[in-house]
Amino acid sequence: MRVQGGVGTARGDMDGTVLRDLSHVAATDTTRLPPVTALSDDLALTGLLPVKVVPVDIEQLPSEISAVHAGGGLYRGLWMLVRRGGEPVRLVSVPLSGESISRAEIERHLADPELWGGAPDRFALGAAPVRISVVVCSTLDREDYLAEALASITALTYPDFEVLVVDNSPDARAARLPWLERLDRVRVLREPRPGLSAARNCGLRAASGTLIAFTDDDVVVDDGWLHALARRFDKHPEDACVAGLILPKDVETPAQAMFERYYDGMSPRALSAASYRLECFPRTRALSKATVRETDDDGHVVARFSVYGVGKFGAGANMAFRTSVLRDNGGFNVTLGAGTPTAGGEDIGVFARLAWRGYGMAFEPAALVFHRHREDDRSLRRQIEAYGLGFVAMLLALVAEDRRHLGALLATTPTAARAIVGSFTRKLRIRDGGAESSEATVSELARIELRGMAKGPAAYLRSRRSARRLDARAAP
Repeated sequence: MRVQGGVGTARGDMDGTVLRDLSHVAATDTTRLPPVTALSDDLALTGLLPVKVVPVDIEQLPSEISAVHAGGGLYRGLWMLVRRGGEPVRLVSVPLSGESISRAEIERHLADPELWGGAPDRFALGAAPVRISVVVCSTLDREDYLAEALASITALTYPDFEVLVVDNSPDARAARLPWLERLDRVRVLREPRPGLSAARNCGLRAASGTLIAFTDDDVVVDDGWLHALARRFDKHPEDACVAGLILPKDVETPAQAMFERYYDGMSPRALSAASYRLECFPRTRALSKATVRETDDDGHVVARFSVYGVGKFGAGANMAFRTSVLRDNGGFNVTLGAGTPTAGGEDIGVFARLAWRGYGMAFEPAALVFHRHREDDRSLRRQIEAYGLGFVAMLLALVAEDRRHLGALLATTPTAARAIVGSFTRKLRIRDGGAESSEATVSELARIELRGMAKGPAAYLRSRRSARRLDARAAP
């Protein structure tokens, strides 16, 4: 995943130490690095919880930002995503000591002249905005989260979109939630086959939009989300897939802070747009690498990395495709994803498949969503294990789709192994929790992710057998 603070969502969110390491494999040109922004203080890691996360537009600074928490008490820290013309330019952290921070205080934290200047209209669109289908898949067991997600989506001002809510619960729970059907623009679909990939494919089949955007049922989307996605596709007709920026909705619990720490969420975050294209395709019968080239919007090469590191570019909580391209390329692999034995990897799998087949992909930071991290240590541990498991399962699924992946993987292995070993060695040496009273530690989470990776092959085989059984039952 492109560096966004470890969110993975989404993932449907799938990130992981392994993906970050592979994103640097085969890097041969990093002379023109994109602008990055770093947090000035590790607020969530020094006891200043909870931390509020808000976007701040230079053109319309608020009169104040409240520090009052809806659940009672006060926020103790603030992350401001500073935007100019809707484009993220910096992430600034501020300690809070009262019930609000005034406009004058905000301006003092944004005194850098580079933050100011002319900016385009963040809601500007082309002459003929295309229709977008927004797909939200859910097992409907977090009704309050889903309601908040749909409220943010249906309030969008983009002129032409539909919202497809896919009920992937085991007992058709949507029928017991009549408020869903009353929402503007919302259509409820039923997918009885378990698994996030099956649910997303259900939405894909029903979509009427030229573009299709996927997000999760535990996010809140920014009001310019669809505008930013549509602009990117319009300006870059070569792109088949666009992923956006994911930030935490808030960082309130020690487990949420630990998630940020484990995935280096406090390290510099890349906030500039980028394009990705396969540069070197492996020969049919040779051990040769499949290399992706990353370029900025001026066409300058930023980096080169293995196709198996495309997880650096985005995640399932915030991704969009040209609908026809996704359909023509088989949608999501039903052996992967939450709700199957593999627990994840479906988003990274489809990114890798499209890159492997030569399609252009892009990262657009102006397309912003806010994701809820897991709130407790137990859920965090399960999530980290799922990331490791899903990553390995995804690699096996790619080989099953196209045997040429085997040679490319073997060619990548020596470099990837060194990067992965180095990363896990560093994490395993960190003993302190570092996030107030979180019971989980970085070293413990690293061991959990490694354990998940070891379980990946068996989980993938179980998922394949399950998929075949379900296919046989569905056959006429």
